[in-house]
Amino acid sequence: MKRKKTLGKFIRHIRTSRGLSQEEMAFGICSTRHLSSIENDSTYPSIVLIQLLSSKLGFDLSKYYSYSYYINPVFVSDTIEKLDVLFKESKYHEIATLITELEKNEDFSSHETLQLIYWYKAVCALEVNGNINESHVELDKAFKVSATVGINEAFKKEVFTPQEVQILITYSKLMIEEGRLDEAIVLIEELEQILKSMSKIWIEKKHIYRIKLTYNKAHLLFATKRFKEAKETLEKMLDFVINSNDFIYLSNYYFLLGMTYCELKETEKANQFFDYFFDLRLIARKDKYIGSSYNHIKDKYSYINSKIERLI
Repeated sequence: MKRKKTLGKFIRHIRTSRGLSQEEMAFGICSTRHLSSIENDSTYPSIVLIQLLSSKLGFDLSKYYSYSYYINPVFVSDTIEKLDVLFKESKYHEIATLITELEKNEDFSSHETLQLIYWYKAVCALEVNGNINESHVELDKAFKVSATVGINEAFKKEVFTPQEVQILITYSKLMIEEGRLDEAIVLIEELEQILKSMSKIWIEKKHIYRIKLTYNKAHLLFATKRFKEAKETLEKMLDFVINSNDFIYLSNYYFLLGMTYCELKETEKANQFFDYFFDLRLIARKDKYIGSSYNHIKDKYSYINSKIERLI
């Protein structure tokens, strides 16, 4: 593998061109000795380490090294994409079935793909089974794949990979479900700062994470009856979410805005956002990539009508 023989030298080249010493480069990521071993091609870095080095360098090293060491890189890439689509569709039962199969597959036995599996298991434990304890255990396992600390001590780290940020965003949602609202707001504020400093090379992930994190923040404000703040948080992000061209995320924002305006006794605006929600979900049902079950929409419709009737 020619790439494996030259990756270390390439990292050294980018590091020196950025004017960084090995000590500066390694700080918060790995030991100087380990970095030296990588640059001498004595040690081959994991994807997680490559992500951290990429962030420090401002250069996406994964484009240089790719998934070449996997047994079946096409299968891995296609499956990760499939999981992402199912997640956006909220098809958690299908995710759970697929994850059970992947746990037995050697193509998903690397540290990086195991981290992804643990994260999806945490999501499914919460969304399918409502099992908060199991979800917490799986999130902790996922975080520990690339970190030396558990998820409860996450901010002892200096630098975070995109997948670690994803895990922590899910953890903020779990905290809300557990009723740990004060802790959740602290975590969300910390994550907002991390996203601001996140390298531009992961701009697409950064945008998605920002949308998810802001939704969680608004959800938390709604749960603590800070309805005006929830409304302001959602509306401030609305243009950004619209420009993301993602029907599912946008419809979720519309639904929570409708609920918020209900609580603020502004029935006309509540109805307006609920209409937007239904329009988007019905459009989404016709899209082969983004679906929403009719029964789910019908349940939401019944719930919304009961809310509106109480206001009239």
